[in-house]
Amino acid sequence: MTGVRSLVWIGLAIAGLAAVWILLVDAPFSHDVRIDASDPWAIGNSEGAFAYAGQAITVLEGSARLRFNPLTADGLLEFELLPNEALLGLLGNEPSEESIVLRTRLERADGFWIDRTVHGDSGVGDSRLPEIPAQYAGSGEFELLVDNTRRAAGWHGFWCIGDALRRADGSIRDQGLVFSPLLRDQSGFSDPERLELTLLLYDAPESDVVLLHLVFSDVRLIEP
Repeated sequence: MTGVRSLVWIGLAIAGLAAVWILLVDAPFSHDVRIDASDPWAIGNSEGAFAYAGQAITVLEGSARLRFNPLTADGLLEFELLPNEALLGLLGNEPSEESIVLRTRLERADGFWIDRTVHGDSGVGDSRLPEIPAQYAGSGEFELLVDNTRRAAGWHGFWCIGDALRRADGSIRDQGLVFSPLLRDQSGFSDPERLELTLLLYDAPESDVVLLHLVFSDVRLIEP
């Protein structure tokens, strides 16, 4: 009888150790941050990349996905867009029939921030946009895939998920006041009740020339 009890306890101990091991192995994956975004706009044109008053806004079709491990900061941010004339013009008329994908890996980023103020005078992001609280933000190289074929050229980009700046008409404004970087008081332009995913692509790491400015107005956190 004693031998049987010993075997039972040994079996329970092994089962307990196995359960703990499974939890430890799965923990980094079960708590990954997963965010999906849709309803993209292309902001601006060759004359200006920010379109503060909302005149140069192009509605696109596409989606964005962010997946990363908060413990290791490894992850992937990917934008997939259906081509149209305006988008192809911004990308240098790259021929495309199926899809345009922009992709960056967080573990290769030259900057990654959580719960950080960006834009404005924050020193992170682009000073030509007003400051916003961002849940997540990053900067680094983006690769371009056109119809599943990787192009040799890549761009440096900054992205953030934070308080929304764009109103329903595409403008950045505080009630009737349209935003300008020259305003002394730049507060009140963001909406803490909504999230936006913003991407700014530049032609070089130290350049302020914006090649593509995307805003995704529908951002959803996917529960693990």
